[in-house]
Amino acid sequence: MNTAAQAADAMTSFSLLLRPTFTNTSFFVNLYFAELKVLTAGQTRVFDIFINNVLKFPLVNIFSLAENALYKPVQLSTNLTLTANAEINITISPVDGTSLGPLVNALEIHSLHRIQSRTLDRDALAIENVKKSFELTDSWTGDPCLLLPYDWLNCTAAFPPRVTAVMLSNNNLTGPIPAGLKDLTDLTTLRLFNNKLTGSIPSWLALLPNLTELDLRNNDLSGRVPEALLTNSALAFRFEGNSRLCVNATSCPGDKSNVGVVVGVVVGTVAVAIIVALVVVYFFWSARKKRAPLEKIPLQGGENPRGSKFTYAQVMFATKNNHKMLGKGGFGPVYYGKLQDGQEVAVKVSSKVSAQGSREFINEIDLLTKVHHKNLVTLVGYCNDGNNLMLMYEYMPLGSLQDHLYGSIKKEKKLFLDWPTRIHIALQAAQGLEYLHRGCSPAIFHRDVKSNNILLGHKMVAKVADFGLSKSTNSNEAVSHVSTMVKGTMGYLDPDYFNTNQLTEKSDVYSFGIVLLELICGRAPLVPDLPEQERRLDQWARPYLSNENIQMIVDPSFGDKYHLESVWRVAELAMQSVEPRGIHRPKMREVVQELRETYAMVEGAHLVDAHQRPWWNNENLDSPDFYSDAHAQSSTGSSNALHSGENFRLISR
Repeated sequence: MNTAAQAADAMTSFSLLLRPTFTNTSFFVNLYFAELKVLTAGQTRVFDIFINNVLKFPLVNIFSLAENALYKPVQLSTNLTLTANAEINITISPVDGTSLGPLVNALEIHSLHRIQSRTLDRDALAIENVKKSFELTDSWTGDPCLLLPYDWLNCTAAFPPRVTAVMLSNNNLTGPIPAGLKDLTDLTTLRLFNNKLTGSIPSWLALLPNLTELDLRNNDLSGRVPEALLTNSALAFRFEGNSRLCVNATSCPGDKSNVGVVVGVVVGTVAVAIIVALVVVYFFWSARKKRAPLEKIPLQGGENPRGSKFTYAQVMFATKNNHKMLGKGGFGPVYYGKLQDGQEVAVKVSSKVSAQGSREFINEIDLLTKVHHKNLVTLVGYCNDGNNLMLMYEYMPLGSLQDHLYGSIKKEKKLFLDWPTRIHIALQAAQGLEYLHRGCSPAIFHRDVKSNNILLGHKMVAKVADFGLSKSTNSNEAVSHVSTMVKGTMGYLDPDYFNTNQLTEKSDVYSFGIVLLELICGRAPLVPDLPEQERRLDQWARPYLSNENIQMIVDPSFGDKYHLESVWRVAELAMQSVEPRGIHRPKMREVVQELRETYAMVEGAHLVDAHQRPWWNNENLDSPDFYSDAHAQSSTGSSNALHSGENFRLISR
């Protein structure tokens, strides 16, 4: 602050005319002043400041404001609105009787921008459905409209953004037209031409209220074209190049009257083909089974192997030709298998070969062979045989935490997780994540922590799984964040990471905080059918906790069989973990410590009897029937202060 622009003399004003490039009408100005001259007796420097001809700061005396100190900065700020000609005119004028001319040392102008909202939940979930249907989950992640929309979407600039156009032509897409599109009520344009889509044209397309363009040319669609689409004069509808479609015909290809002859021919042909295929397969397996035992692939620059490499034939033998599917996720289906030594495994098979899929495949192999912890899933081996990418994990027979809380196991009432067991599962999962953050060098951020990626094995041991999106800091030194494209699962995604693209350990803490709320409430993190203020789990729970009414959010399955004080402690920990700003969240080691103390409290309350066999320590539970889709990946704000009297124990930040 030892230089300044100043007027030539005490009678002269000077002006600064600025033409900012930003288009927002709201902004604020910071002006900085410092007296540069030792004033003698009788000398004064007093002036008025006008901005766009409006007096904003009268009788400014720098020396007085700086408490008679030289070079001491004085800042003056104001909020303003741009004039019609988008100019900012700052005029500094001396007052009558002053002996020195006005000066200014520096200025700043800041445009005010409203914080962008994430895409409307219903639209975002609809796009997730489209991505899943067309197997686009590997290539397109994060919010569909922000910060920039996906290349194949158009979105409004509304608050929150809405999807107005889906343009997926010339993408070699297969399968039927996704049902998720019917939830895009602001959709005006749908272009799916030049693909390989099959099935009929759904009648619900005519119910989209704003649709004005529908282009389905050059696919393999069949059946009758809905009359409501043909008679809609406001809709530009094209469907030529689909030879099996029919319009206003009494009989369509595929109608029951035409099916009999076709079925007879097809059945006969298929029967012959099956017999031939079985003979070929028999000789193929006989030859492949005689191959050499498992081989190892060396690490790049390391001594330890990445893991056992299995041939495609060995994997097919273990899974009995993919006989039992355990589930299906973004990477592909997961099958149950058993190796020749009797070890049970879960085999995750890539559904397609893509650059993204290959990167996640290699990433997961690299990470899982570098980390070893009792609460992280173990990689048994892999197969990289031509186009066949497969990962083979230890088998976790009791499925995923999500299955038990509100998934298939909960619905079928096979098992019930009581409150002490839930705290124990949370503690184990947190220990696995803490190891990734603090026990690995360089540190590893998981990036997709969710209840579906916490798997349960023998004696209810919890392990964190699915490292395909995990990110290493690539440095042995302490690193606070990694700048990377936003990836993760809706409902668990850290808003700080979403806004800055900076992945930190606090991003995993946020996601884990949502898991803690799931353990308390027994509901999903995002339920689109609920009213807007109740869709997100943390937003729904917050007002109840603020009003000390935790009983309204506790999983009804508990009845009155839970330890109230420990539930409050976990709830407080969860709400701290989902603070919008990462700096306000605890670290994972603090989460582990709090859960350890809470579990000790439950044990001390005799809810866990150390002298009795826990209910989950039962060999009859270790059955593949409990597994469901646990190994598969699913795509499914600001915090008020909480007050709970004696029930809360705050974590220092």
